[in-house]
Amino acid sequence: MEFNYYDLLSRIIIGYFTLIASLYAFDISYNEDYSIAYIAAAFVVGYFINAVSSLLESFWFWTIGGKPSDKLLTINKKKKYTGISKVRLYNATAIIERLKKDAHSKSPTTGELFSIAKRACNGNKDCRIPVFSAQYAFSRVLLTAFTIVTLFLLWSHFDDWRYYFLIIPWLVFWNRFKERGYYYAREVLTEYMKNSEQTVAK
Repeated sequence: MEFNYYDLLSRIIIGYFTLIASLYAFDISYNEDYSIAYIAAAFVVGYFINAVSSLLESFWFWTIGGKPSDKLLTINKKKKYTGISKVRLYNATAIIERLKKDAHSKSPTTGELFSIAKRACNGNKDCRIPVFSAQYAFSRVLLTAFTIVTLFLLWSHFDDWRYYFLIIPWLVFWNRFKERGYYYAREVLTEYMKNSEQTVAK
């Protein structure tokens, strides 16, 4: 079985962090004699958190106001760009028109348009989409793991006001998840447009 850097970060490291924090939350002492067992357990915990973060993806999108891909493909006449202030897409209109030409339905949804862009970019080894996808997925897993840890710690130490400061880093992780989602969606759309223009030029 082969592991890439995403597997290492999102399963073993995230799982180990969650496991140790959970032991602390429930006042269970760490036993160095079980280090190997802890690593194995960390992988299982990390795998579980990966699954949970995937199930919660729609919920996390709801907390940030919707899917980044939908926002990037929704024209706002009051702005010269789509997206958020930190992650902007200025040629959304041109991308949408190009995507509609590749769509099978007359009135495709933003979700259908983004799916077209993703399919068109699949298998392209000379793009940065896999990196952006891994970074987005990791930020989602990290947010989910930190949410679980924060809830455990607040539940077990609800009478200690210092633990409520965990909300601050949680907000940082939440905002990072939001940004990474937009970065990934923008990269897919940008790569699609670049490939389309190259195809037309040929």
